[in-house]
Amino acid sequence: MIKKITIKDIAREAEVSIATVSNVLNEKDFVNTALRERVKEVILKYNFRTNISASILRKKSSKLIGIIIPDSSNLVFSQIGKEIENILAGYDYNVVICNSNYDIKKDIDHINVLISRSIDGLIIIPSKEDANIFQDIKNENIPIVVIDRAIEGLKADFVMSNDYNVMVEVVDYLANLGHKKIAYINREVDLHHSVKRLQGYMDGLKKNNLIFFKELITGEGGLSLQDGYNEMKKFLTMENKKRPTAIIAFNDIIAIGAVRAIKDKNYKIPEDFSILGFDNIFFDEYLETKLTSVTANKKEIAGLTVQFLLKRINGDTSEPKWALNHRQLIIRETTAQPGKIV
Repeated sequence: MIKKITIKDIAREAEVSIATVSNVLNEKDFVNTALRERVKEVILKYNFRTNISASILRKKSSKLIGIIIPDSSNLVFSQIGKEIENILAGYDYNVVICNSNYDIKKDIDHINVLISRSIDGLIIIPSKEDANIFQDIKNENIPIVVIDRAIEGLKADFVMSNDYNVMVEVVDYLANLGHKKIAYINREVDLHHSVKRLQGYMDGLKKNNLIFFKELITGEGGLSLQDGYNEMKKFLTMENKKRPTAIIAFNDIIAIGAVRAIKDKNYKIPEDFSILGFDNIFFDEYLETKLTSVTANKKEIAGLTVQFLLKRINGDTSEPKWALNHRQLIIRETTAQPGKIV
């Protein structure tokens, strides 16, 4: 628990004036180095939050929003962050974007740093669906909006996606093309959207009276091009009668890796295999064979997120809300009716 002390307490223990403490907190250059270090030692000792500096108290708002994403190299996350930043700029807010690299400890560390910078609100796609991540920020009563994660008991607003329904739609689409063996390169993690996609895949097979083959679900939890390549190779080594004719990938990066594996074996897309991804990243339609994908509607996600957050910042104290981002299937060139038996 953070010790609630005042600038006066810091000044007394550091044996300096209150003005000196204020100047250190506001990073003024003219403070004597020895005094600065003495004040910083006391601040560190008590984990003193610099967000109570006089300038922030006067303004009542920092006009700063913290955004935490799990992987800055993921084009979906980076594009959502960019869209949010663009919208908030219209309301004179600045943003600080942090990358947790799917590490829950980094989520917590970033939150503490953002609290110290006096953020007015937090937007987060957390690494895990764990309410403990938010303990410190709940104590500060800072508004939170969570994207694409379901966290029981957390007082926050949530922007989710219709992953289950759209996955059923994807299986419907492939089944209607005539595919009987539909594989799924899954991402085996215990996150809401991952679980819902798998459920949608399974129920989609049932809905279309297709046999479930355990060997047609694969995935080690990776998200890279190489992961897609390696997982597709498993299907390519199957005997002909067991091979899938259509492959759904957890995301577009995995799908593109799978495409490379297929072409390296001199098969054709979509004549030999249909490939479908998720997220509709910006270069899908610029590939040699344009990728069929499910859009993440990144602008809609950003708009809903900012709408929730600004309402909370402006005093909305109603019960937590959920909004649904509607993913849609975008049909391009990598899917077609099954051709020859490969």
